Amino acid sequence: MRDEASDRKSNKNTIVVKIGGAKAKQYHYFLIVSAMVLVLVFAILSTYRWDQYLFVLAFIPLTKHLITVYKNQDPKALDPELKKLALSTFALSILLALCMVSLIPDIIVNLFLGGR
Repeated sequence: MRDEASDRKSNKNTIVVKIGGAKAKQYHYFLIVSAMVLVLVFAILSTYRWDQYLFVLAFIPLTKHLITVYKNQDPKALDPELKKLALSTFALSILLALCMVSLIPDIIVNLFLGGR
């Protein structure tokens, strides 16, 4: 979204150039929100312990990012958002991995010891 004008001038065929800025924002929202929902559904289907929802903390900067993108009118102002999005995504993956590591012993206990 932030490079739409320069991509259009240099005849690059990016998704944003093909669908336009407004639809690119909708696509961006869809990707992030669907990832958040699917990770949450995975957690709900996997466990019921509260400590295994630590990854939800990464939803805070992701939600702030979505609000910033929604309010944005100047594509150049999105430059710092790329770094924030990358770090938030990395934080989500690390927190989810930590939650899953604590889930693995539960799975092993349930499979081999019959849930004792």
